[in-house]
Amino acid sequence: PVPANDKLYYSSSTFKADKAELYAIDGKKMDTIILDSSSSSINTKGLESGIYFLHLSNNQNTIIKKVIID
Repeated sequence: PVPANDKLYYSSSTFKADKAELYAIDGKKMDTIILDSSSSSINTKGLESGIYFLHLSNNQNTIIKKVIID
């Protein structure tokens, strides 16, 4: 994964996510974002550097991606 600084960008033509949840490596939920299009940005400013997990979900599926905040 490419490290993110202030914003994390999400774009997909094959998976339409309605919600994004960002979790710290210890499982603590850091943020929940309601997505309104197939392309969105998530503010990561203020988060400590480290590894996070981004849960992208709709009413049928969830995709989990590892994210590095720099």
